[in-house]
Amino acid sequence: MGMRRAFLIAVLVVAAAAWADDKKLKGTVKKTAPKLDLGLQPFGDIPKGAELAKPKAAEENADTRSSAPGEKVCSVVSVQHAKGFVRGTDGARPSSPMPVLPASGSPLRTDKFVSMVRVKCTDKRNREIAVAILDPAQDTVMDASGQLFFAGKTETEWQVDWDATSIRRVGDYGVLVRVGGEALGTFPLKIDVPSADDGGKTNR
Repeated sequence: MGMRRAFLIAVLVVAAAAWADDKKLKGTVKKTAPKLDLGLQPFGDIPKGAELAKPKAAEENADTRSSAPGEKVCSVVSVQHAKGFVRGTDGARPSSPMPVLPASGSPLRTDKFVSMVRVKCTDKRNREIAVAILDPAQDTVMDASGQLFFAGKTETEWQVDWDATSIRRVGDYGVLVRVGGEALGTFPLKIDVPSADDGGKTNR
């Protein structure tokens, strides 16, 4: 009887050990679901608030941003002189062009004349304009200033009605144009005395 009990106890001990080992092995198995490849590209870093605001700010300032170094925003398209101008859909045209401005009298005086300055600014912002007529010695003989209004266009015109003005001599004069305080160039203007031999036309 004692041997049978001992045998049963040994069998139970062996069975319990086997059951414990089997349970331990099952607990160490880690099952995971298979990965699905949907063909999607990995996402980059999510932009932060400051980075999201940059494109909007750049768009709002597109027309008013400062020009890059060396980039010319405004330029003079043309400078014309005449006794008067006629305006049309394509701009002002001289009614009586004056490629040479006549002067007469003693002391010398110019005739009245009109200058038409056409300016282009790519950013379409209104600006101040100043025009000065310089004599051969680069002294200012006449000057005028005003405002350029582009009204959404890149080009506009500005007219100056000059009075008869005393000058020291005839010769090659210059028309200095400044827009927004920046000198855009000096454009030629010849002043001469009309000759009686050619019907009152100026000498050239």
